[in-house]
Amino acid sequence: MKILPVSFPTFPIGFSEEKLKLLKDILAQFYRDVDLIVLSELFTIGYPPEDLLYSSEVHQLQDSFIKQIAELSTRFRTMILFGGFETENGKLYNSAYLTIPDKEPIVVARKTHLPNYNIFNEKRYFTPSDHLSRLIVKDGTETYKLGIAICEDIWVPSVAETFAADGCHAIISINASPYIKGKVEFTIGMLQHKARLYNIPIVYANWYGGQDEIIYYTPSFVADENGTILTYLTIDHKTKQELEAKRIREKRIAELRKSYPVYSTTITWESKRSELQDSYPKIIQEPKLSDVLVLGIRSYLEHQRLHTAILGLSGGIDSAVVLGLLVKLIKQHDSPLKKVIAYFLPSIFTSEESYTAVSLLKEYVEKEGVDDKVAIHVYKLENLVNVDDINEMIKRFPDFVKDSKLAKQNLQARLRGLFLSTVSNAIPGSLVIACGNKSEYAMGYATLYGDMVGGLAPLKDVYKTEVFKLAEELNIPEFILTRKPSAELDYDQVDEADLGVSYSILDEKLKEIIEDVHLNPNDSTVWKVLSQEFKRRQGPLGFKISEFSFEEDRRFPIATKLI
Repeated sequence: MKILPVSFPTFPIGFSEEKLKLLKDILAQFYRDVDLIVLSELFTIGYPPEDLLYSSEVHQLQDSFIKQIAELSTRFRTMILFGGFETENGKLYNSAYLTIPDKEPIVVARKTHLPNYNIFNEKRYFTPSDHLSRLIVKDGTETYKLGIAICEDIWVPSVAETFAADGCHAIISINASPYIKGKVEFTIGMLQHKARLYNIPIVYANWYGGQDEIIYYTPSFVADENGTILTYLTIDHKTKQELEAKRIREKRIAELRKSYPVYSTTITWESKRSELQDSYPKIIQEPKLSDVLVLGIRSYLEHQRLHTAILGLSGGIDSAVVLGLLVKLIKQHDSPLKKVIAYFLPSIFTSEESYTAVSLLKEYVEKEGVDDKVAIHVYKLENLVNVDDINEMIKRFPDFVKDSKLAKQNLQARLRGLFLSTVSNAIPGSLVIACGNKSEYAMGYATLYGDMVGGLAPLKDVYKTEVFKLAEELNIPEFILTRKPSAELDYDQVDEADLGVSYSILDEKLKEIIEDVHLNPNDSTVWKVLSQEFKRRQGPLGFKISEFSFEEDRRFPIATKLI
């Protein structure tokens, strides 16, 4: 019996024909050799479906979708294990479905441990199962026991131990496990450890791609009982005997505890005579951050059916890095991104260094071989908006506005935002990409309706110091890396002078405030972060790459006064 976990790409939340078509293509490729295809958590609708789960029409759509999966299972004579939701006695469950050729789909497991932290909010919707579940496969004279886990379940130590104590020959885990920095290698290491500790192979299936702010990057794989990473799992008479002999030899089973009742579903199946070549060990490494962000941008554009990116270049490192990410994406095969239009909108405060930086970015685009797809335009702000008219308008404001340095600075940012938004309105299928980073969003060092304009902010969860590392990954010109960051909304303006601290010190402090939730009420930085919540809530969507992003991970009130 051969079991293959699939890294299925994300689709817009729902039950699309395109998803079924891709599943059909996968089955057509593997049906001769594979007995069981394993797909991800909530495969039917996608993860997270959120309040769509409250709709009776959505439940009806899933019923129809599962029937179509069952038809594919019958057509290709292959079992399919996948995630979906189900209701029983007025309760909603996060479940695992199994389709068997010529038979009705069945539920073989329900999720036991419901995560309710960071982006996860499953207790709002689902009821936890009070037991674990295993699938018993009668294959001729052989009987195989497969423990079924759903995402969070596999992270709980007692779950894997219970399956091993129960005598399971493998654990299959279906997942919707989002990326955060370092999690790919951590997940793989954790599952290798469990597999070795309990002498039990683990089959891990996860989504691949972006879903709004979430990015899935940990691939699907198998960790055998020795912790070796494989593409698929083979269970037969020989491997079953070897596994059971290893357990007896190491005397581990008697020491294990069953912490949950385990319910069984029994099926019969005749394994195929597979000609699939040996499952060579896979080498999986932690991805580059630029690759993760590019995947997120790609999925977002695909799901929204967008093909053109609009952004403002400043000559600084943030916009240069965003341009670099878009260049990397547009070079990909079948990229949804067909055109990048970047605008450099200098004012009387713009330095010669910024002009030089933009010239270097033009050379960068040419060197990357995408100058036919990436256009960089230079429009002086005073040529777009008559300065005399602006001055006349400001004269008509109350005196306290005319005397406000901040108001005049933000007006420049908003004029640029207005320009970019207007350009995007004129190009169907386009999106303004915002270039702000996590440090700026944390401190409110950004202008609403100005540089915060956009539908997507790829760097929203990337601290300023991390942006410099990203720039090195993307080979951004060295000249831009060595410049002092400046908004250039006034003469001789420097970011770190405005903020009153260097980015290296600030970022360490922000990590304590945001990730460790150290909120010293006498610390001015704490007050600044809390006071800018109103601004962050109005900002564009950003990808989650850390434990605590500014999307669903953090839930803070807008009005806060600790002391």
